[in-house]
Amino acid sequence: MITQLMGGLGLFLLGMVLLTDGLKDAAGEALRGLLVRFTDGRMRALLFGVAATALLQSSTATVLMTIGFVSAGLISLPAAIAVVFGANIGTTSTGWIVAFLGLKLSVGTLAMPLVAIGALMRLLGGGRTAASGLAIAGFGLIFVGIQMLQGGMEVVAQRFDPASFPGGSMGARLVLVIIGIAMTVVMQSSSVAVAATLTALHSGALGIEQAATLVVGQNIGTTATAAIAAIGGSVSARRTAAAHILFNLIAAVFAFSLIPQLPRIGAALWPGNGATDPAILIAAFHTAFSVIGVIVIMPFFSAFTHLIERFAPDRGPDFTRNLDPTVARVPAVAAEAARRSVLGIGIALIAKFRHMLHDPKRTAALTTLLERADTGLDEVRRFLSSATSPDPEHAEQHLGVLHAIEHLERLVDRLGEWPEPDAIGPDFRQAAAAASDVLMWLEDALQDPDADSAVIVERCHALSQRVADLRRAQRERELREAAAGRLDPDVALRRLDAMRWLDSSLYHIWRSTHHALRPGARGEGIETER
Repeated sequence: MITQLMGGLGLFLLGMVLLTDGLKDAAGEALRGLLVRFTDGRMRALLFGVAATALLQSSTATVLMTIGFVSAGLISLPAAIAVVFGANIGTTSTGWIVAFLGLKLSVGTLAMPLVAIGALMRLLGGGRTAASGLAIAGFGLIFVGIQMLQGGMEVVAQRFDPASFPGGSMGARLVLVIIGIAMTVVMQSSSVAVAATLTALHSGALGIEQAATLVVGQNIGTTATAAIAAIGGSVSARRTAAAHILFNLIAAVFAFSLIPQLPRIGAALWPGNGATDPAILIAAFHTAFSVIGVIVIMPFFSAFTHLIERFAPDRGPDFTRNLDPTVARVPAVAAEAARRSVLGIGIALIAKFRHMLHDPKRTAALTTLLERADTGLDEVRRFLSSATSPDPEHAEQHLGVLHAIEHLERLVDRLGEWPEPDAIGPDFRQAAAAASDVLMWLEDALQDPDADSAVIVERCHALSQRVADLRRAQRERELREAAAGRLDPDVALRRLDAMRWLDSSLYHIWRSTHHALRPGARGEGIETER
């Protein structure tokens, strides 16, 4: 009995893993692209969460993907929370599959042919065909596991009376909830835990209220993986995990209030076959309390989001907040996360540079910023080294970000070498005044998601070229004046050094902006050193 139950659980779990991994390999890039494209509204994000989880048969996969994307800054926190809500509804599809097919289907009818077809596709095919074969074989193994579970549960039903399990008191239900949580944590899948519960219910080893209470606990337990993934993660990752946990707890409260009325509700809704099929009733109950949870929270979505933000507050700017390890396995997303981190460092350096054009004092704040920027750039480089890809397009994106990092590192060096006050002449002041206006506009433009990157890069280029022209004209003029004895040669050289410093700094601002906004784009006829 025990070995059959363990084998059935193992086969079901293996089937779920193969199905999820196969679908992620076959459609993962498409799903990730859709996640970014279709999460610009709450309802669209919610529906994406439902569809993606129903397809992958894993709310954990959807939630972890969402945590990675919100950490990378590719989707907003409200969109991520809506996806999590949808994932909680989508994961209930497993219960319906088990109730309608798994407990009624003969293994020989469909399951074994699916395993055979999937195995052949995996062995003989490649790429998406092989991944799809893995998913098909996994789908077949799910039903094989369910049938083995059924056989084991029938023996359990003969030896144990459901009345011997915890009864209907509040304390007894809490015990069953804890057992349900433990089942999900141990099995690392609420879908497997729910399938085992439905099989036990179908075989008579559990009563309806006991099964429903276990499902409530299993729904809470599925948040464990997301909580673990968020430990040490970004603020956005912790907020998304907190939203997942809080939503499931709220849904559990509503589910708890429905459990005593469950048999009566089933009899009213399905006076015919439904009332006699407890597995379908529990599957409907699982979906219902997840949907009710969404219906209750959606009108207060903004307040819910603010509550989550207060629970996990943002403690100030963090240049590497987007570098979540979970997205390093997806080269395109990793490059975008790194690009956003580099852009954040660039904005901070530009703001400090503009401020110092008016007040060139070396302060502790400047030293701290330069140290943080230098450390942040090192972390971005290490992050990119763990996300390499042979794909030429991804490689070009990585190359662009690396170019931006190089230019920002040189800008950090320049900001640590600010010219002495007596080296600042009229040409420097004229160039600094022109630069200040453009840099003020640039700070705002770089933080505007709707700004035209081509316009931003062109204005930076124009500023850099203008200052370079001023430097060349100053060099010719002041060297002639020094040679004619009208200007102290030492003063002339210090002024030239200061102007060269300003020219070089603005050049690195232009080039880093170019590469950060247009990674992979190549400039033509551009000098590489200045």
